[in-house]
Amino acid sequence: MKFIKNIFNFSESKFINYQTILVCSLPLLLITGSAAPDIIVTIISISCVLFLFRNNNIFTLFIDKNIFTYLFFFYFFIIFSSLFSSNIFTSLKFSIFYLRFIVFAFLVSFLIKNNSLKFYSLFFLSCAISVSLLFFDTLFQFFNGKNILGLQTVDSANRISSFFKKMILGSYVLKILPMFLVSIFFMIKKNKYNHNFFYLFYFIAATIIFLSGDRAPLLLLTIFSLGILISLKNYRKRIIIFLFFLFFIFSLLIMTQKRYYDRYIVRTLNEIGLSSDKNYNEKITNFSDIEFYNKKFFIFSPIHQNYYATAINIFKDNVYIGAGPKSYGWLSCSTYAQYQVDKFSCSTHPHNFYIQLLAETGIIGFALVLFAFIYFIQYLFVLKSSNQKKYEFTKEGLIVSLMGMIFHLWPITTTGSFFTNYNCILIFFCFGFFLGEKK
Repeated sequence: MKFIKNIFNFSESKFINYQTILVCSLPLLLITGSAAPDIIVTIISISCVLFLFRNNNIFTLFIDKNIFTYLFFFYFFIIFSSLFSSNIFTSLKFSIFYLRFIVFAFLVSFLIKNNSLKFYSLFFLSCAISVSLLFFDTLFQFFNGKNILGLQTVDSANRISSFFKKMILGSYVLKILPMFLVSIFFMIKKNKYNHNFFYLFYFIAATIIFLSGDRAPLLLLTIFSLGILISLKNYRKRIIIFLFFLFFIFSLLIMTQKRYYDRYIVRTLNEIGLSSDKNYNEKITNFSDIEFYNKKFFIFSPIHQNYYATAINIFKDNVYIGAGPKSYGWLSCSTYAQYQVDKFSCSTHPHNFYIQLLAETGIIGFALVLFAFIYFIQYLFVLKSSNQKKYEFTKEGLIVSLMGMIFHLWPITTTGSFFTNYNCILIFFCFGFFLGEKK
């Protein structure tokens, strides 16, 4: 209780120190699930708002006014959308408290700007412990079938999950990676570490993602790596050698390990309809609707195409403002059979951010997020072509955080839900890094 009470003591130095510790604890806490990180983000956001009310003279240090206006428009829009939802309570309960993620992002940027050395030192330490622990546990599970706690995955594809209850090991490491690399670049610039730390932890992260069997994170890692290769001129030669080395190792594993060959090659070709085994998808999912599933090509897989078709059906009835955040979960199930393709349509979300946004927030919400995605790409091109001195110290960190935001919002991939606490924390966490590096 004394610790919590001290958080709300508005001495600026204490505020910055406590918030730095709490924020930097998140990479470790996210391994335990979303409950503890969400509590921390809530405490951080409330104390931040109270601090701003008491010290409104530093308000401008927190806020980029244009981005602040944009985010608040999106915030009030999803509340407005929730008011017209068929399940107002569930939708509105999430939308109202969405504000904490926005405040969290601006706080992260404030800490980066005002306590950068301590913040990046602690954040590097937190990420290094998290990623190293997951790396050794992943290797243990790879060779033994169980992790160091004796937990065994129950996934049908025999994927590695480490300490996670869901199959999100690769996704977690991928989404932490850009922020981790930003902290490494900062420490390199401060002459605390050398460039080998960059390659070491990049290799560890890439290995975890590959061994996890998570295909979407592996695709996004490839896009991220190509972006880093193109954008970071000073690292280009070493990165080319490094990426060829990774490609060689992963190719060797695919050729020698049947489960990775099946997962990355056979299963992928079968699910998108390019396999010679025409009945594969029906056998693994027991589909019964021959008309829908007997196609030559699928978007990612038959079940994903089912979700997308269901989401589009919802969108057609809610074109402008959508059916409300978190509405797909009940509209895709038996109560609202008019939206279903069949019994397999029922899911908590349609597994793609933009398809979900169309269904749950309509054209307006979809356009707002798509605009943000385009903004990050445009900003990256401007930054890449800039030789201004003001970028000399932070250019690597800014580029990496931008690349992180781009793959967070990458449209052509399978994803989790756009409106879960876990994903919102990671998206706005990376966004906070971008805001901090941008200043």
